[in-house]
Amino acid sequence: MNVLEIQKLIRQIGNIDVKINEQKLEILLEGVNVIDISQSSLEYLKDEFNKKLFNQIHQKSDEELLQGFLDSISSHIDNLKLNYHANRIKMTNSKSENHQLSILYKNLCQLINIKIDVLEAIQNELIPIIKNFNYRLETDFIKSNTQTLSNNELDNEELELSGLPKLNISERYKLLKLLNIIDVFDGLDLPTKTKFKLLALTMGISLDNARHLLSGSYKFTSDSYNKSLEAFLKKENIEL
Repeated sequence: MNVLEIQKLIRQIGNIDVKINEQKLEILLEGVNVIDISQSSLEYLKDEFNKKLFNQIHQKSDEELLQGFLDSISSHIDNLKLNYHANRIKMTNSKSENHQLSILYKNLCQLINIKIDVLEAIQNELIPIIKNFNYRLETDFIKSNTQTLSNNELDNEELELSGLPKLNISERYKLLKLLNIIDVFDGLDLPTKTKFKLLALTMGISLDNARHLLSGSYKFTSDSYNKSLEAFLKKENIEL
């Protein structure tokens, strides 16, 4: 079941089977206007993929299965790139005739670019897992399964951590801003690229997403997606 869910997530991220209505100036993907599909919603799918992949390796997996995931991701990336170039041509050709139509295809190209970035980030994380599969299986996963905690306090801490909310990238970044941690990044006397790397490590996100966040070009989800952080702060009586 977990394998099917992983495959479904790859298809969801890589899907670009759109319905284009040039008269209505509308492009729909699975019934949703492409301009309403945010980067963070795709990042959420990426996070779900990583969780299910970890569970899959933790329970039962092999190099062949992981390679199958990688092949599927590569196939979707290739298809997205073909679609990008085709729609880029449409965007360029329509500039002189219909500016609004050109913007329509520009929005589609932007979405495709985001999908490519997300899949390539997954790809880059999956490749070393496959290369080091046997080592990781013996150390990171099997060891964590058989190791017991001798300290009761540590055991209780694990139980408490398991109850923490799952925050998307928008919420995690918002929390860091509320804690004034982003101000610390801004104030560091370091090259900009180094700041991107530090934020990526701090948040556990891709370098591209860290760059978009600090440069202000990240497409945040609407408030309707950001309920977990709000509920957590309210429950814990935290005012920031």
